Amino acid sequence: MEVSLSENFIKSMSADLQTHKDVSTEDYSVSTSIYFDKQHYYVMLKELEKGVGDLQNKKVLEIGSGYGMLCAIANKEFNYDFYGIEPTKFDAGGRFDKSYLLSRENEIV
Repeated sequence: MEVSLSENFIKSMSADLQTHKDVSTEDYSVSTSIYFDKQHYYVMLKELEKGVGDLQNKKVLEIGSGYGMLCAIANKEFNYDFYGIEPTKFDAGGRFDKSYLLSRENEIV
């Protein structure tokens, strides 16, 4: 099964990225396209497998999981056992809430 990105999630995430763009010098046109590109996460999973081997039957903890896209794709599309840690909304501009929305909408939590 594929991870789906609801219109509600995309709007929420885009608004969050726009807020960060307003206070940062980072080129958000590049990072925004990466956040919504599943191929980017597939490459990350392949790179991880190169380093640690087959990810089936392993528990993986991603520290600084952002919006939770890597964990969502790993769990839903590959049936891996991934977990993510991200600071609360007070420390990370609401990323926790958005990652929870993504997980809930994809029936991961």
